Amino acid sequence: VIADLWNERVNLYPDIAWDSLKKEAPRVKIANILIQADRNGELKSPREDIHSYVLQHIGTDDIYTYTYILLTLTVFDEPEDVQKILNVATTKDFTFFNTSVSILARMCNQKAKEALDFLESEIEDESKINYLLETREKNAAFKEKTDWCQISKFKD
Repeated sequence: VIADLWNERVNLYPDIAWDSLKKEAPRVKIANILIQADRNGELKSPREDIHSYVLQHIGTDDIYTYTYILLTLTVFDEPEDVQKILNVATTKDFTFFNTSVSILARMCNQKAKEALDFLESEIEDESKINYLLETREKNAAFKEKTDWCQISKFKD
């Protein structure tokens, strides 16, 4: 059903409020569910379409939608996405900063590590630095304990 929602198969579900589902927030959440299911080996998703869609919306001002965008990007763990996340971290408010840092710390690629290094050296706000250091430490322990960087890969 979720793949049908992503693919907008209106004819299969004519009673669904499609106008609502086509909006940014619900569509990003559908993308996240699909990509998580794909990563877990439960179904194949249109990875390129999902990746492209969420990247197009990374500049959203809605923190909840932004969080789902980043959760989706974490599954891809693409080094090319890091700069866009970093741009949000450095240009938006504290909540967007925290969300960005949390996701960068969860990612497993070298560019994400370098982005956190950059933020640590450039940020002057003590509360942001403390959050970054604490988040980085917690995620490093989580990754080591769970072998996150291996288990979080797509099961092709």
